[in-house]
Amino acid sequence: MNKNDIVITIAGQPKSGKSRIAYIVKEMLKVYNLNIDFDPTPDFLNEQDFNKHMRTDIETIANKVNGTIIIREQQLHI
Repeated sequence: MNKNDIVITIAGQPKSGKSRIAYIVKEMLKVYNLNIDFDPTPDFLNEQDFNKHMRTDIETIANKVNGTIIIREQQLHI
């Protein structure tokens, strides 16, 4: 990791929708041609396996996320 990298961490309870939110964030960043280094959880073999399982419409995702999505910024002092 270098000084200019941004690390996005998505945290939550099991089955809370973390992977689906990660998928949305990843796909949106790709739209803007940003350089992305995606590291799927051990639940998936690789990024292609992750994508296959996560492809779904936003309405389905919205129905699965039961709580509030809290977005926080945290500054690291490197």
